[in-house]
Amino acid sequence: IIENDGAIQVQGTAPEPVTFQASESASASWGGILIKNNNAANSLQHLVIDKAGVVNIDYHVTYDVPFAMEAGLTIDVRCAVKNVTVKGSGNVGIFVGNSANLTQFENISVNNSAGYPLVIPTKQLKNIQTGNTFSGNVPNKVYVWGAYIDEGDHTWRNPGIPYLLSNDLDIYSASLHIT
Repeated sequence: IIENDGAIQVQGTAPEPVTFQASESASASWGGILIKNNNAANSLQHLVIDKAGVVNIDYHVTYDVPFAMEAGLTIDVRCAVKNVTVKGSGNVGIFVGNSANLTQFENISVNNSAGYPLVIPTKQLKNIQTGNTFSGNVPNKVYVWGAYIDEGDHTWRNPGIPYLLSNDLDIYSASLHIT
């Protein structure tokens, strides 16, 4: 858990990404990474998170999650995320909180999670950039929660898998573009 004045900076490279994994388990057996502070230094670049997501995140985030879940990567406030792979998560691959500040979110791959690859609130979808892939997850859908978007333009990019909206979507003083 990264909180208070802490920060995490992972700077792997394409040929040699940094890998976080359990020491000896064949299945998901560790909690994952949970970022819950607003430190501008939080950055994940060329990272593999392997077989994580076994700790209920509801007790650790600042905004209620849509259902009880575990996640390999939880971003509740501020982080730049690029070239990150989450694989074999015990539940959700990546959970993005309602108060997250995704300064970058692109080239993300979530594979073989035992839950949704991405759970994200409606107002955060505009921060998702391109190059993301999701495969082998059960179910293989982006779970979108929250009842509204407001203020400004919102573009939801095609993730290559269906969006699953958890409820009706109201659009207030905003425009929504789906590409």
